[in-house]
Amino acid sequence: MSIPGGLMSLCMDGKVPASTGWTFVGNATSIANGGSVPWWSIGASDLSAADATYAQGDYINPTLIDYAIVGNTLGFSVPAGALITGVEVRSRTREKDIGESNLILVKLVKGGTIVGDNAISTPVPLVAAETLYTYGSSSDLWGITLTPADVNASTFGFAQQHQGASATNAWVEVNSFEVNVHYLD
Repeated sequence: MSIPGGLMSLCMDGKVPASTGWTFVGNATSIANGGSVPWWSIGASDLSAADATYAQGDYINPTLIDYAIVGNTLGFSVPAGALITGVEVRSRTREKDIGESNLILVKLVKGGTIVGDNAISTPVPLVAAETLYTYGSSSDLWGITLTPADVNASTFGFAQQHQGASATNAWVEVNSFEVNVHYLD
């Protein structure tokens, strides 16, 4: 097995790389987070599988930002003595209607609060076809410190937020959220 150089010294202490594997969120909700447009159709299980069920945002345009959509309740059991090394997130998202919209925020949610670095440095145009967007890596901590207790909590997950990109109203549909936590144990 090849171990990245920065992790070698930690692995010598008997810790080896592991991950939770990709896990769908068990709960979906929204938080205003500076947005002005609530999601008009969001159910607790809307993001829990790659299926035909979508959380649906309301109409947005360049002057309107939707509420952040949040997925959490992952059911992780990362061992208490583990060292979290990175987090990957992915969502299946598409744009609906005739307008254009952008993905403008992807951040982690820790303790129920949106925190850390935004994975989006410039707006990402959404397309009509459902697309899998993946952010983070096995060594990306998103500018925050995470413990096993943090990632095992039902309040851990991630959020994404959107803004209209044309004068014509658009709305966003999100099919699923997944998270993969990497750690040394």
